[in-house]
Amino acid sequence: MKNGVKLFPRSIAALLLGVMLASPLIYISTVMAPATDGPELFDVTVSYVYIERQNTTTIGPPFDPIDTLDVPHTVYLFGINFTRLSDTIVPCDATLEVYEINIYSDKGLIETIQKFQGVYSEIVAGLGDLVWTEFFGDNLSGSFLGSAFPNWEIGESRLDIFSSGGSQLWEPDSEPETLSIIVNRLGWFTITGESNEAVVLSEPEVVAEVQLEKFRDGFLYNTVIPEDELSQVDLTNPFANFFKPTEKSPK
Repeated sequence: MKNGVKLFPRSIAALLLGVMLASPLIYISTVMAPATDGPELFDVTVSYVYIERQNTTTIGPPFDPIDTLDVPHTVYLFGINFTRLSDTIVPCDATLEVYEINIYSDKGLIETIQKFQGVYSEIVAGLGDLVWTEFFGDNLSGSFLGSAFPNWEIGESRLDIFSSGGSQLWEPDSEPETLSIIVNRLGWFTITGESNEAVVLSEPEVVAEVQLEKFRDGFLYNTVIPEDELSQVDLTNPFANFFKPTEKSPK
């Protein structure tokens, strides 16, 4: 399986995906579609999630001395596998699917992450801003992330890894018993020259769902790291364990 990983917060997505093309005046049509209408671009599989509430945060490096503050916050790391399904896409500069990732406890919704994933044949200026405006506008909550790749073949899978942190999701005396993740598809976005279309599903479509288990100081869902290695892994930063170098065959 070939993996490619890119992380594009809103401002970085606009910069990295737009740096090679001047931004034209873009016409966008927005339409509603039934929840089951339209081709699915990707099969979505949650491969890894770790969520942990921490009582302190570290500041200072790389330029200042390291300092530890008593600031409770939550860190989370996701690894979601996207497999390209459809080649029945009308020729265009880029096509994206837009998702909403919800984190639930046994007490209800506690966090939302908005994300897009896509393929492109031409670099598009302000891609992140276009998706933000058409799908979320002023109603965005939580984080907004996105990535897009060229030359993504049918059947090819890519593990997209993204992490973040924020305010504490629960108080220390009210830790939830369970956490679960539900990934909804909200629609798709097609960019063709100066005429583009945002298709918003009338109801979010559930494309993946997993339940996390209590593990060490947080909650874990894992299909990537072998179980016998988990005790030696920094669960908030296991990138080396996701992409171990392969041994070269003897000549």
